[in-house]
Amino acid sequence: MKHYVMASAAVLLAACTTYTERVDPADVRFEKPAPSADQTDPSSTDPRRITRESFAPFVEALRRKAPEGASVGFLPLACYDLRRNGPFVSDLAMLVPDELCRQVESDGVRRTLLAPRDMEGRIADSNLARSELFARSSIELRAERMGVDVLVLGELRRERDVGRSGRDELRVEIVAIDVESRAVLARADATSYFSDVERNVRLYQLADRDGLWLSDSKWEVPEDERTLDRELAVAARVLARRAGSACSSARSTGAVYVAPTDTGNLVSQLAYLRAAQGAYNAELRRRSESAVRSGGQLDMTAPVTLVDGEFESMQAAEAFLKHLEEAARATPAMRFGEGLSARLRAELQQQPSGREVRDFGSAASADTQRASFVLATQGLAASPEARKALAGEGVGVVLAPRLEHVGSNWIVRVDVLDLGAQGSTPTKSFTLDSKFNQALQAELGLERIGVSVPVHEFVRERRESWERVFANAESGVVYIEGTGGAGTGFLATSAGHIVTSSKTAQSLGANAAVYFSDRSKHAFSVLRDDALWDIAVLKVDAPPAGARALEFADASAARAGAAVAVFGHPLGTSGWVISPGYLGSTTELETRAAGARQALLYNCPTREGNSGSPVLLADGRVVAVHSHAMPGAGKNSLDPQAFTGFAYGAPADEARAILASALAH
Repeated sequence: MKHYVMASAAVLLAACTTYTERVDPADVRFEKPAPSADQTDPSSTDPRRITRESFAPFVEALRRKAPEGASVGFLPLACYDLRRNGPFVSDLAMLVPDELCRQVESDGVRRTLLAPRDMEGRIADSNLARSELFARSSIELRAERMGVDVLVLGELRRERDVGRSGRDELRVEIVAIDVESRAVLARADATSYFSDVERNVRLYQLADRDGLWLSDSKWEVPEDERTLDRELAVAARVLARRAGSACSSARSTGAVYVAPTDTGNLVSQLAYLRAAQGAYNAELRRRSESAVRSGGQLDMTAPVTLVDGEFESMQAAEAFLKHLEEAARATPAMRFGEGLSARLRAELQQQPSGREVRDFGSAASADTQRASFVLATQGLAASPEARKALAGEGVGVVLAPRLEHVGSNWIVRVDVLDLGAQGSTPTKSFTLDSKFNQALQAELGLERIGVSVPVHEFVRERRESWERVFANAESGVVYIEGTGGAGTGFLATSAGHIVTSSKTAQSLGANAAVYFSDRSKHAFSVLRDDALWDIAVLKVDAPPAGARALEFADASAARAGAAVAVFGHPLGTSGWVISPGYLGSTTELETRAAGARQALLYNCPTREGNSGSPVLLADGRVVAVHSHAMPGAGKNSLDPQAFTGFAYGAPADEARAILASALAH
């Protein structure tokens, strides 16, 4: 693959002024025969004229494909010369894109055009390092930071002694890409200029001189300080541009409300809080009903248990719940989330959407506060009450930001929800630089909430654990495929017993096989198929060496608020996928064709092909076997068939019992 150096690498140095061609006429010496007709015209050797002639098709293609109103940034060309130590920026590397910028501008269509000297400031604000802007692939990954819609970049290579001694070649390649889609809008491939052609002499002189973009041609010059604060500012700016366009096209005409940013730590804390509130409300309802039946008074003095802590009275439990909510809102995760949302609101206010950007704060109604709380746990799409409360405050579009830890990357995502539409929610995302991972984790904090009732121990180490869980469990998770369907399963014994879902086992059809992570293919037999619990047990004769059987968790480990992850091979993916979330409920009663069963409810993202996946705790033990996603609830859902973001799984105890039955027979 050819590398396209982004000369923007030198961006963080001295500010560029208007380009000035620095060619001393006394230096131009060229012994030549009698001039031809074209060479008698002094302008025929003008580098700008040569550029216009060489790249006219490129300019015309860019004019046609760069939309009106788009911003187009022109980067200097990256220069390579074997006689220099590393890439550099020459005068010619500045002149060519500068002239292209002039030509695109002359078509009269309204666009924002940024010449190389203009791009310097843009890149300086983008928290970029020169070493990251070297190859085209690297540039494309970071192009969105520069705040332009179209980016023009390229390279200039000088080859020595081409064809014969003393004959050099300058090769120029340029490409224009759409920043959001990364589609190529225009391309100019390998335009060559040879040193033995008289009209090219000035091109070679400019190619030898260091350009004003960089005070010298070294890449080892000191970098500006790069900080997490600047990185978050870049993320807010990029996401506001993307989300702003979605807001402009939304059907609803109300204001834009930016919800508190959801972080993984915040989700765990709020999930635990909701579980405690649910236990309190259930106990209060039970005591109220008992008081009505007996004709006595409501007993508020007897002890009560909330999740895993006991309180001396209902009054003490209620006071603790208030403290718990205040503590959750005072955590670093909550402060970080509110700060990121504030940045996003400020950037949105600069966008030309024509919509008011709202922040309810503490003055909003109780219903709106509850709606905001629902947003923080990603439940708005399934909550007509939250929609109604927000619409009552004049809100038409909701932006729900969230921070996710995927592999080694932190990603900020923004769901754009149009309250006046019934369709899907567009999502915009921005990947934070991995160099800020440590600073980000320190900023978020991993502390517990509350004083008497701790969050489940697994939650505290949740963020650090999923990479370890993936590495330890991957060899034991399998992909099962036949002509009729596919699904996931996992190795439950070292002897080759595999647990999957009944649906998967029933759908496979002919030529079915089990595939381990080492891509080995294995035939199998079905030992047990339980439709009620949606669990099947398969057997392969010889699992691959090193395949690790997964361990089932005890029933006591399944607690609302516990961090979990679905680990499987969903359709449409090229490998194993881990999807973290948390347990929302452990006491669901689900009605199936084979009867009613108890199920665990969790909010890990799943899709077709995940059926039979292990649902793992943060220590790698299996707490459930994934069955299916949870559909909407009829009239209380936007679409009766729409999924809610939650999923059902069979408890580990049932899977263990069915496996034991299969082993016994």
